[in-house]
Amino acid sequence: MTETDQPRVRAPRVEVRRVEVRRVDPADIDGLRAWWDVGRQVEAVRPIDDHWPFEACRILLNDPRADADRRPFAVLDDGQIVAAGRVDLPLEENTHAAYAQVQVLEEHRRRGHGSRLLATLEGEARAAGRRSLLGDVLAPMRGDPAGAGFAAAQGFTLASAEEVKALDLASSEGGWAGHAAALAGHHPGHRLVAWRGSTPSELVEGTCALYARFMDEIPLGELDLAGSDWDEARLREDEERDARAGQHRFVVVAVAADGRVVGFTDLYVTDGQTHLAWIGGTLVLPEERGTASAPR
Repeated sequence: MTETDQPRVRAPRVEVRRVEVRRVDPADIDGLRAWWDVGRQVEAVRPIDDHWPFEACRILLNDPRADADRRPFAVLDDGQIVAAGRVDLPLEENTHAAYAQVQVLEEHRRRGHGSRLLATLEGEARAAGRRSLLGDVLAPMRGDPAGAGFAAAQGFTLASAEEVKALDLASSEGGWAGHAAALAGHHPGHRLVAWRGSTPSELVEGTCALYARFMDEIPLGELDLAGSDWDEARLREDEERDARAGQHRFVVVAVAADGRVVGFTDLYVTDGQTHLAWIGGTLVLPEERGTASAPR
């Protein structure tokens, strides 16, 4: 048998895929939409559609902030975005920390994309001098808590747990009047003031004082976070940024007889997501608790 008569052995075919992590340019509308759409698909399993509208996402990520640096990243597999993430770097307080988010399309999980993306976000945080990386994951009461498993596998420990509750306004409206009447006698000497958008000038100082105390008063578990400094300039910048992004802020404060602002509740409705209102926060000063002065 000559050399040319030898049987040919075919080498196995090896598929080579190009996987890369790339920072997303918020000014690239198509790229940003593809990045945003990963989050939309990942969050579609939630019982309520609460993924932020694309237009709000586009405006906010293209709107520089004095108090935070937001950096979106994506994992591309052969040019297709299969994972989306972001690292947020506080610039005014809690500058020891960074916040990370990692989302991977379900059909592309367990291929290392999430780990690769998280490593990039960790690198950004370290380069910025941060020593703590924080993130939150959805752990549904029913179903697979994939995010919690991923976080644990990456070495994260549980520092705080919160419950998210939803109220159907249409079905609950019939009980509002009775609820208000039952509470009316519990806060004598207090009045409620409500507004939409800009805070009335006479309430700015008291409202800023409450916002500054918020992180110090709420349960944080093991989170190493401190309160923030709020003044009129920061408040107005925050309100104007919300307005540019189509986020409508509704605020109710409780004012004591001596004029002090002693409690607040705020909620948000975003253009393109008018089926949903988000409560941003609720706080009553400790010395005022028990008087039912929390705005209802």
